[in-house]
Amino acid sequence: MMSAMIKKTILLGTLTILLAIGLVACSDDTITSPSDPATQPTLDDVWQTEVDALAAQVGAEVMEELAPQLEQARASLGDMALKHGRRFYLSYATTSFDEEFIYSDGWSTVTGHHTAISSSEEDYTHDPPIQTTVTTITDGDGEDLVLLTDGFFTIADDGLAIQFWGGGDFDGGTGRYEDASGSVRYFGDASFITATGRILYYGWISLGH
Repeated sequence: MMSAMIKKTILLGTLTILLAIGLVACSDDTITSPSDPATQPTLDDVWQTEVDALAAQVGAEVMEELAPQLEQARASLGDMALKHGRRFYLSYATTSFDEEFIYSDGWSTVTGHHTAISSSEEDYTHDPPIQTTVTTITDGDGEDLVLLTDGFFTIADDGLAIQFWGGGDFDGGTGRYEDASGSVRYFGDASFITATGRILYYGWISLGH
């Protein structure tokens, strides 16, 4: 996603998406679907609780900027079923990058405030090109959560900005994330001028205990 990308001219994707890379954060007060159907929250309830928690962390100005992306994310979830043992995962982060890594600083409803580092590989033989990323998210206690993603990206005709979107899976980690599993979708974008961006992740996670 670094200098090699800048040399490529690719049509800008039609997907309206956020900005470049980061993840996540909160406590073990997880929102899971209870085993008693009579007390099971609706997906709308879970979504609103997570959005409110995100707003408390990032503030009104950021939430106003995120409104279109959050609406898109909720719509893409449809009416998928809640499952006991899983909790909703919502993450927002700002990012910076160099020719080797992507660095993130953000918050999620699972890890609380976090930092993250990502390595990526790009495949330009596809249209749009494919980006495969390995991200290690480190929470405030120093425990790591690993996320593996595959997605697509497009670069603006002037070569100055990138947009990306895709999905991925949690792949364990350390401490309480050792058995973490689940899946997310993401979208974001970044500027090659400032080497910064931001990203939104949303999906489901189980910590395995």
